[in-house]
Amino acid sequence: MPPKTTIEKLSSSSPDVTVFKITGTLGFHEKNVLERLFNECARRGLARVLFEVSELESLGGGCARIIRETAQQGGLAIGLVGVTRTVLKFLKNEDVPRIVIANTLDEAIPLVKA
Repeated sequence: MPPKTTIEKLSSSSPDVTVFKITGTLGFHEKNVLERLFNECARRGLARVLFEVSELESLGGGCARIIRETAQQGGLAIGLVGVTRTVLKFLKNEDVPRIVIANTLDEAIPLVKA
């Protein structure tokens, strides 16, 4: 049985933007995976991260909260590419302007500012 969630690092057209593709689901069991990913980004000094989520089937409220809180804390600018309406509904929060939503990676890279 394939894993429910896969996170794969993709190449980026900008050396200071790190891109990850997330497929499957981000639910209760993946909260720790997401927290470790953000901690590793901080440890490595990454300030601009994009998530390509066009194949993400679902996003649980706990994972959405982790993404919002990480963006709100500053230090890590987060962008999401290919967000479906369902996923966007969980991420939408007017108090977190640092999350960039875009249709393509090329569109998102210049918008994600540290």
